[in-house]
Amino acid sequence: MKILVLLPFLVSFSLALNFEPCYQKNSSAITKIAGLPAIGIDENKLLVVAEELPEKLPNVTILKRNNFLGLHLVQTQSTHPYIKLVPTDKGV
Repeated sequence: MKILVLLPFLVSFSLALNFEPCYQKNSSAITKIAGLPAIGIDENKLLVVAEELPEKLPNVTILKRNNFLGLHLVQTQSTHPYIKLVPTDKGV
């Protein structure tokens, strides 16, 4: 019974979330490398989303891997647009 009461609230809350402005602002940082989706996080660093990353990628150095999450940090020789992150710490 409690779930029936929460269901309309959860549906209305999820509809209120609008990620479109965030996507529009950062869409230039979304790219592909070797056909795999990637997000620019620095001028020459990309976060690649893939279960398996090919071992030999031209002009790419693999910096870190997390096979469990399917995330790979790579460095390229060319520059890419990237997401400009705002620091969240308060300088503690």
